[in-house]
Amino acid sequence: MVEERPLVNDRKLDLLAISFKPVTFIPHDSEMWFAALEKQFIACNVRSQRSKYVYAVEAIPGDRISTIRDIIPKPPETNAYDVLKDTILQFYAPSNEERLRQLLARHPIGDSTPSRHLARLRTLAGPENAHSYISRELRLESLPRHVQPTVTALLEDS
Repeated sequence: MVEERPLVNDRKLDLLAISFKPVTFIPHDSEMWFAALEKQFIACNVRSQRSKYVYAVEAIPGDRISTIRDIIPKPPETNAYDVLKDTILQFYAPSNEERLRQLLARHPIGDSTPSRHLARLRTLAGPENAHSYISRELRLESLPRHVQPTVTALLEDS
């Protein structure tokens, strides 16, 4: 019978836990912060909800901690990290309108024709936002001022 040995012994796990420093919190891109943090958890073999919760809370600066004040004094008994993650994402995640505004700011019409610009924005906005009223209004705002009345009239006729 072959004896199975763990990939990492307990002493190394203790050292990993001591040396773990979570990535700095990114309030304007909390989804990316969680993605980076979870990669760190994998690399350092942090598996329990409680440990993930503690490390995540440690990474949140004092001036931002009030956004999760309901779960700091008494963390949930189960799925503490998942609850923390959901709470932070709900608070910091931009609305659809904000996301679309950011998208338009990053992708101006430039030399594209309005129809190509619209097609590119629809692709970037994704299927859930491609035909929304907000998306339509924001695309219209991104067009040159002299084109907006014509496009508005055409859209109203259709």
